[in-house]
Formats: sequence, structure tokens, C-alpha cells
Amino acid sequence: MRRFPRLRAVAVGFALIGLFTAVLAGAASGPAHATISDSPEAKPVFDNPLPNQTRVGLNDAWTFTYAPTAHEKEPPGYSPVFEPATVTCTPSSPVTVTLSTGPTTVSCSAKDNDGGPTTTTTFSLNVVDGPTLPRTPGPQTFTADGTDTAANVTYPNGAVTASEDPFRDEVGETLPSCFPLPPPPPSGQLPATSNDGFRSGGTFPLGVTKLYCTASDNADGQPGPTPPSAILSVTVADQSATLTVPPTYQLARATSSSGATVIYAPGPVTAVENGEADIPLCSANKGLPLSPSDGFISGGSFPVGGTTVTCAAPVNDDPTNPGPPQSFTVIVTKTPCAALAGCNLHGLDLSNAILAGADLSSGTDLSNANLNNADLSGANLLFANLSGANLNTADLTGANLTGAITTGANFNKVTWSNTTCPAGTNSSASTPETCVGHM
Repeated sequence: MRRFPRLRAVAVGFALIGLFTAVLAGAASGPAHATISDSPEAKPVFDNPLPNQTRVGLNDAWTFTYAPTAHEKEPPGYSPVFEPATVTCTPSSPVTVTLSTGPTTVSCSAKDNDGGPTTTTTFSLNVVDGPTLPRTPGPQTFTADGTDTAANVTYPNGAVTASEDPFRDEVGETLPSCFPLPPPPPSGQLPATSNDGFRSGGTFPLGVTKLYCTASDNADGQPGPTPPSAILSVTVADQSATLTVPPTYQLARATSSSGATVIYAPGPVTAVENGEADIPLCSANKGLPLSPSDGFISGGSFPVGGTTVTCAAPVNDDPTNPGPPQSFTVIVTKTPCAALAGCNLHGLDLSNAILAGADLSSGTDLSNANLNNADLSGANLLFANLSGANLNTADLTGANLTGAITTGANFNKVTWSNTTCPAGTNSSASTPETCVGHM
């Protein structure tokens, strides 16, 4: 009788499976070839290959330092072991390169420590000349005597200079060439020098001169980059003249129906600039310019009434360019008057007259006078006779009209400001300020 035939078969099967598995496992664990950690065929590789380097040498030289490293590179199929390789460079670091020596080539070799092949690399070190920078001292402004056409100009805060380094001047650097704008300079125009006036210490014309300055580098004999330009602006302005005019008004009595000859007191109109006399520019409200030929100057003939003279000093000695004006009035009366106070000015044309601060008190007769647009600011008109007078657009700021006779007078668009009215009140007490109703 057979005992457990199926169990025996299962056991044999398991045994065969185990044996097959062991064979497969042994086959998988066997080496494909021998493992080698290093190889005589290893080739060094540079870790930090250096590029060619070019630098601007402000001092015409540059010192370069370098320290390349390398490692061995195993062939395919070997363990990736990275071992340092010995690196030597010729010339060795550091190397100083100058403009005169030119580009320097550095050759570096990396050798396998186990006697394998050598890897080499080269790179270039070079220094180029820096750009020469023209530098100007900034805008220059000067005054000149208006009778002259030019002025000697010495820059008070430095001359035009040039160097590669903005913070120092390189010995032997060439000074820039400056030309009047616009660049390029006109054909035949010479560079600016101390002789032709476009340098500090030279002569500049009145007005604004703008210079276009460039520089070339001859200190080290090397051509540098195209230099930038600099603009220098030099302004020569006319020196202000001192203008002197007579007091507010001049008073004279007519000697004929045409008027009177008037000599200004204490003196004529003058314009003096730096000790030299300029010719004042004067005009009169009669519509004629003042000149020795028309009489509206000191010693000239003036008509009866008031003639307002306005004078100015020329700017840059240019008669078409007057400076700030000053005015005064010449008053010619029909009756003798030692002063305006109490004088008979009946019916006179005193329009636009400059009578600021004048004493017209003590019954000065201004009846039927034309005082339109007259400057009577601060004038004393105490008990003056203004009956029938025209004072349209007159300035009565601060004037005293206490007791003045104003019957039939016209006060259209008058400037009332802190004016004492004929009634004794103050114009400022009204809103708007006025003396109308307080005559």
C-alpha cells in the first residue's frame, strides 16, 4: 500500500525549485569583470577653466592672480573616483601685465597622479589703456566792463584737465582740446589754448561761449578708447552800471512861450560802469528820445508844463538793451516859483508827472491842471486848490489832502491807500478804500 504519494511529489518539486533559485542567485552575484578604482587611462579635467581676461589699467598695469584645479576622469566602466590632479602654470600666479608688455598667455597643465595623460589649457591676460576723461570746472560766469567787448577769464575753481582716473591726474596726460560749439569744430578752427582765449586766463567775448572739449592720451603712448566729451559754458556778462538821475522833479520858469532852458540840479543824468562813463538811454513822455539835438537833456529846452524823463543804463553797451529805468519830472511854470509849495500851476499839463513826496501845500494852485496818471504818492496837498483838476488814475497812496479844494475835480480810478481825505478822514476807513464822499 502506497503511503502519501502526493506529498512526496510536492516535496521533490520544492527541492527542485530551491536548487534552480540557488543557481540563478549564484549567476547574478558573479562579476562581469574585475573592479578597478583607478586606471592608467584616467585623463585630468580642469574644475575651473579660466577665460581670457582684459582689464582697463588706470595705472597702465594690472596684477592677475589665478589658482586652477583639476581632477582625474575615469574611463567608462570604472568606479567614478575623483582624485586631484597636479596643476602647474607658466608663468605662475601672480602675473603683472602692463601696456608695454601687451597680452600675456598663461599655459596650465594637469597631470594624472598615477602617471596617466596630461591635460593642458591656455588663457590670455591683457591690459588696455583707460579712456582719457576731460573734466571742466563747471559753468563759469564773469562780469565785464560794458564799454569792452570781451573779458579776461581765469576760472576760479580749477582749469580744464584730463586723466584716465577721475580721482587723480596722470603725469604727462595731454590736456583736452576745446572748440566753440557746435561740434565738430569749423574747418580751420584751432584747439583752445591760453593764447586764443578758450582756456583759463584767456579772453572771452561778451555773452555765452560754450566749448566742446575732448582729450587724447599721449602719456603712455597707447591708443585708448574713443574719449568722451565735456561741455564748458563760459558766460561773460556786462557789469552793472550805476545810474544817477536828478531828484524827483526839476522846477524852472518859462523864459519864452516855448518854455525854458533847464539845467538839472545837482547834476546831469550819468551812467558809470567800473569807472568808465556809459551813455544813458533817456526818453520823454512827449514821445521823443532824449539827445543833445532835441533838448530833452540837462541844458536843453523844455516846454511849459511837466515833462517826465525816464532814463536807463545800457546793458552790454547795447543801446537796444536798457537796464532798470528811473524817472523824474521837469516842471516849467508861467510864473516865478522858488518851490512847488504855494506855486501857481494853474492849467498846466502835469500828466504822468513824478511828484512822489512833493510839497504841494500852502495853497498850491493846481486848479484845472491835468494830473492824470500822476504819481502823487506821499505828496503833501494840504489846502491845495484842486478845483476842476483831472486826477484820473492818479496814485494818491499816503497823500495828505486835508482841506484841499476839490470842487469839480475828477478822481476816476484813483489809487486811494492810507490817503488823508480833504474832510480829514482816512481812505482806509472805507470799503473799498476811497475819499469819495469825504471831500
